[in-house]
Amino acid sequence: MKLSLVAVDMDGTCVAGRHRVPPRNLWALEQAWRAGAVVVPATGRPLSGYPLPLQRLPWIRYVISSNGARLTDRQTGQDLRQALIPVHEAVGFLRELKGMAVWVSVHKDGICLDKNRVPFWHRHLFYHGDFASSRRIGRLESWLCGQDGGVEKLQIFFVTRKARRRTKELMKRWPQLICCASHSRYVEITAADASKGAALRALCEHLGIAPEEVMAVGDSDNDLSMLRYAGCPVAMGNAAAAVKETASEVTAANTRCGVAWAVMKCLREPGKEEKSC
Repeated sequence: MKLSLVAVDMDGTCVAGRHRVPPRNLWALEQAWRAGAVVVPATGRPLSGYPLPLQRLPWIRYVISSNGARLTDRQTGQDLRQALIPVHEAVGFLRELKGMAVWVSVHKDGICLDKNRVPFWHRHLFYHGDFASSRRIGRLESWLCGQDGGVEKLQIFFVTRKARRRTKELMKRWPQLICCASHSRYVEITAADASKGAALRALCEHLGIAPEEVMAVGDSDNDLSMLRYAGCPVAMGNAAAAVKETASEVTAANTRCGVAWAVMKCLREPGKEEKSC
């Protein structure tokens, strides 16, 4: 296939153990770029929070963040697509969580805002500076009431199983929002028209790239929409069953540089094997 664009998920895909990006993955993505492909991080993280090693690469121009709520051109600083939750809806939903055993984080204007101490300090202690721009705002709902624009994503962490069940029941009353469970301990909530697939389609139309020329690599439910759009959908070896069923190929796990394996398999000469990291 002609490889014109590589859309790659971050956590569980490009990122391996201890929240680090293996050098082998960075090298392979650079080879794709040198071969003429556009390399696009497609992440559930906010724009300011995807891994620093990729943030520092000048040849990465476009970023899909917050599960597709934003598609940003880093060169111009402009969003090519937004699918935001209106602030008043975000506040209304968060207020309905009052009394539940949950921790709350919000993505707004490309920054992660944590209401609770535990997720805030976890990001700062274990993510190697990726979330240096994140902030903790204890009275988050009140703060949001004074803000303009929209919210990219709500992230609800469950302290108890009951909280998980009650949050899912609450979602039934908010049809304008969608819920993605990329991890058993939390859900990610976005506007109904936000998805990595919709953002990827918008970018390809902007660049004049056909779906057949696109490779998308992912591991979780929030990656399904972009895998369905891409002509070459690749699932990680550690991917969820639904992702593997959607993909045309399953690569190695994230701990074995599966991204590098997939990209180099597409780029290399037939029969030449790629080394593990």
